[in-house]
Amino acid sequence: MAKTKTLRKSNKESHLHIVLMIVLFVALTVLGGILFWVTNKQAELIGNYETLEKIDNQACRYLHNQRAINGSFGLDADAPVGKPKLIYTCLTGQVAAARTIHSKNIGRYGMGASVSYFASTKEAYKFAEEKINPLRYWGIDEEGQNNDNPQTSLFTFVVNDEKIPYFDAYTVKRNAVVRVSLPCEGDDSEACTTQAETILKRNLKGITIR
Repeated sequence: MAKTKTLRKSNKESHLHIVLMIVLFVALTVLGGILFWVTNKQAELIGNYETLEKIDNQACRYLHNQRAINGSFGLDADAPVGKPKLIYTCLTGQVAAARTIHSKNIGRYGMGASVSYFASTKEAYKFAEEKINPLRYWGIDEEGQNNDNPQTSLFTFVVNDEKIPYFDAYTVKRNAVVRVSLPCEGDDSEACTTQAETILKRNLKGITIR
């Protein structure tokens, strides 16, 4: 009788040991899979950074005549919905002072250009409509208005009551939002608007649809 109880106890311990070994194996397998995924993700991110470092900064391509150009980029492969996954930035060192223009409060910001890539065209449009469009009473080019597609048009705004007039402009192309803010080449507002549209069109030629 004692032998039977001992045998049963031994079988239970053996069964428990097997279960624990299975649980441990499964846990290690899952952990290994997670580590493999994380490692691959990091390797992919590093690869993307290395690739981006080898190509020219898209935001700087047409600002070569500006002073103190400082280009950089930010990559966030896991950016949440509505946030850009890749941003190229190019600053000239000049600053637009914070002020109220036509009842709109504009914060201080650095002049230059930026190209922001989103996960989808919808996200790019939404970002432009919610984050950029409310900042100004933008002028829209006639071509965009005639095509009844203003959101993919060229939006421009000239600040001509400063010592050095400047323009602010943006457009959307597929999943990319392009914004440029630079000093005007003269005091004429119409000429400055043309300057803004010309630079935007140049930048659009270099946009890589992702």
